[in-house]
Amino acid sequence: MTDSAEPSAISIYPNINASTSISLSVPPINQKAVFGAFKSPDRQNIKLHSLYVRKQATIAREEAYIRESIRWLERAHRHNPRSNRLLYELGKNHYMLAEHQRAIELFSKALERETDDWKIFYWQSLSYYHVFRPPVCMQKAQEVLLSCPRINSSTDMLMFLARLLGEQNDIVPAVEAYKRSIEMEPENVDLIYSLGMLYLKAQSEENAFAMLGKTLTFEANYVPSILAIASVLQTHGDFDVALSKYKIAANEFDHSAALWNNIGMCYFGKGKLVAAISCLNKANYLCPLDWKILFNLSLVYFSMRQFASAYHFCSASFAICPQHPIILTAMAVILTALEDFRNAKSAYKRALKLNPELFISRLNFAIFEYRRGNVVDSIKRIGSFLNDSSNGLEEIDQLTSRFKACLQKTAEEDQNIAAVLERCYNKEFDVEEMDS
Repeated sequence: MTDSAEPSAISIYPNINASTSISLSVPPINQKAVFGAFKSPDRQNIKLHSLYVRKQATIAREEAYIRESIRWLERAHRHNPRSNRLLYELGKNHYMLAEHQRAIELFSKALERETDDWKIFYWQSLSYYHVFRPPVCMQKAQEVLLSCPRINSSTDMLMFLARLLGEQNDIVPAVEAYKRSIEMEPENVDLIYSLGMLYLKAQSEENAFAMLGKTLTFEANYVPSILAIASVLQTHGDFDVALSKYKIAANEFDHSAALWNNIGMCYFGKGKLVAAISCLNKANYLCPLDWKILFNLSLVYFSMRQFASAYHFCSASFAICPQHPIILTAMAVILTALEDFRNAKSAYKRALKLNPELFISRLNFAIFEYRRGNVVDSIKRIGSFLNDSSNGLEEIDQLTSRFKACLQKTAEEDQNIAAVLERCYNKEFDVEEMDS
């Protein structure tokens, strides 16, 4: 080979003739040994699979598929039956489905293994609150809350405990529970508002206004506090200031039936009856089954001397709330204006059966009998209540004084009536003997 000749191509692999055959010996594959190592995720890592299933359950619950969430959690619980967390989540789901007894059982199982998780105590108390009737439900829920060793570490538990105490009229312990929870979350406007409403329930308006005003310092347009302050002002007859507060609330929350009801009654207090009816009709549109709105509509129509419309709304209110004697008393007054004296008398009697001690019903019934000429029956109807010097409201006291003056004038003209009136003042009549 000379130097000028081109180098020949180098072959990496040896040339193999077509006649040459290659034999390969492959050992047999043990499929069980090879593929047995590849296990499904639920068998390979139980914790990872439980976490995945639990997340699926959480997503399903957030999307309001509670039954599906329960199926996911039960599947996870089969892989990890000792998990208290899964029992807790299952109990919450059953609580959301109003299956409170089943929720109580799951929470009890979780508490058998762990007694330091305040959330289990909290949700179990909520379940007890809904599974029994008052007052047993409040007592059971309170017992569960007080058995929690970490009750002072949760504002939710303290707030629910204060609510239970407030419903049982234990005002002082309820106030202390609210104060302790506010110390933990001093800027929680819901807690401060709840304490203010509790003060209102206890007739402590000064402390109530202080708490409600404090909520507005943290949140200037907090609607519940604005409504509460305005309603107190409205009760005291300060309608203009109350209306200014209601307008602020209407800008934030204009689809509230209670808001428009209160605005309507403010206009009613100011004598603007057409505006009152307009607002009350809007409230009735937003909440057609609220008996108070229907009752207020009947009062406004009665003031406009539209007695048929007043009776229509009053009867609708009575159909929703048949156990309230004030509705029957108002219906009797309306029926008297419609000159249906027979049904008016029946309405008065039924109202007194519901509450024999309701003074306004007895006073109106006595006036009804007096105007019908039944003076003796009128005196017996009101009975020993004539001796009460004050009945709480200035208008009722004035009406009672006028009625007493009429009875005294009639007694001067008729000795029999004077004798009956004397026996009434001496409390010789049983006020219930005429109601049978």
